[in-house]
Amino acid sequence: MVEQTTKVLLIESDPNVIAAVHTAMTAGNESAFSLNQKNKLEDGLEFLERQTCDVILVCLALPDVQGLSTIARLHDAAPRTPIIVLSHDNDDSAAVSAVQAGAQDFLIHKEIDHALASAIRHALERAALLEELRDARDELERRVEERTLELRRRIEEINAGRERMRALSQRLVEVQEAERRHLARELHDEIGQLLTGLKLRLALCQQLSLEESAEPLNQAQQAVNELLKRVREMSLNLRPSVLDDLGLLAALNWHIERFTAQTGVAVKFVHRGLDNRRFVTGTETAAFRVVQESLTNVARHAGVFEASVFLTVNETSLQVRVEDRGQGFDPGNVSGAHASTGLAGMSERLMLLGGTLDIEAAPGNGVRINACLPL
Repeated sequence: MVEQTTKVLLIESDPNVIAAVHTAMTAGNESAFSLNQKNKLEDGLEFLERQTCDVILVCLALPDVQGLSTIARLHDAAPRTPIIVLSHDNDDSAAVSAVQAGAQDFLIHKEIDHALASAIRHALERAALLEELRDARDELERRVEERTLELRRRIEEINAGRERMRALSQRLVEVQEAERRHLARELHDEIGQLLTGLKLRLALCQQLSLEESAEPLNQAQQAVNELLKRVREMSLNLRPSVLDDLGLLAALNWHIERFTAQTGVAVKFVHRGLDNRRFVTGTETAAFRVVQESLTNVARHAGVFEASVFLTVNETSLQVRVEDRGQGFDPGNVSGAHASTGLAGMSERLMLLGGTLDIEAAPGNGVRINACLPL
């Protein structure tokens, strides 16, 4: 293995010291060191601008500068290069000051011949250790910064999730109140009027003879039948019992048949993997409501007499797709005529179950509703 040559920069003007350094470096192995010598600090700094070295030997009493400022200026020029101070005096306080200023070692001239090579080796070892420590510190700081950013992102996601949940809770309350208002209007306007008419007819029958009360009684019977029909319609609209009793497939078949009979819109229903499958109540309800709301929107807004419903079940999810080739709309603007389409309600219902809702629509190009419910 070829031994690496140590590049040394010597900044010294004393010929005796220069000769001693040269002798110490060439003793035993001339190829171990490569020496560049400068007489002044400015010459040494100029050299460092153009080249690098492994270690710097410097005197603190140079022709152009004296004192510890020499170490500081060399550190600025080569911050990771170890510095060994060469001194005439064996002054412990000067040695301590030099090390505190950033020097790796302090040698007096009479020690150069036997201690210089060892001092250079130890300085390089300490410099390598400091480099490893700096790298470890930089890596730790990088990881801390990454972790901090990750934690900040998670906190932002948590806060955003809490905000979404607050908005969702408010929206659910609004939906519940809207459903209550609708139910109250149905009870007051439809059921209330029929009950009032029934009460008046029965009161009239009390004032008539048996023969005269026949027609009012017949009208009362018709009112009772109409009441039963309206109550049954309201019950089915709130939640069809077939969904709980027989499951999603039976409920969709029943709803599609009823929808076509009421609206005249033919529905192509295709399903795969749904036979004899039951899901948790929330999943069945959400899938049914997506189809129900989507078909209602087709009848109200699409202007077509055909629609398609596709359901696919795999190991992880239930996919629902409802599409038509009607007049469509801009999904970025669901105000006005589409304010009651229930798209927001569908999205919120799916979000609560961890599902997603995707709307593909454009004016004149129909609408496709894609819902995914995790199993």
